[in-house]
Amino acid sequence: MNSELDSRVRVAAFAFLDEQLRRVGGEVLPRAFLALCKLHHAAFDNNILGIRPDYRVEIRLDVLEESDGPMLKHGLQEFHHEPLWTPRRPGHRPNPEFLQERYSLFRKAS
Repeated sequence: MNSELDSRVRVAAFAFLDEQLRRVGGEVLPRAFLALCKLHHAAFDNNILGIRPDYRVEIRLDVLEESDGPMLKHGLQEFHHEPLWTPRRPGHRPNPEFLQERYSLFRKAS
């Protein structure tokens, strides 16, 4: 991977569950955030990557069936059914109810 692309992919990005934020009246809740790299943030926003309420990652089936080199294989496909790293304290983890709502959108798009 070239260094310019590598640096862009490694930039930390936050996927914000904005529907949930609006539902609770605009209050910023740490449990409504996911810390994702730029690649996974884009995949999450475009319903290529979903996160189940049990903190497992799913990759959309058509993407799993593609063959397009090591970035696709190692950057997305190998994360299918892997656990999401979460903080030790349950109160700091993404809210499973929020994840369920977002995961339902991912499933509809699949």
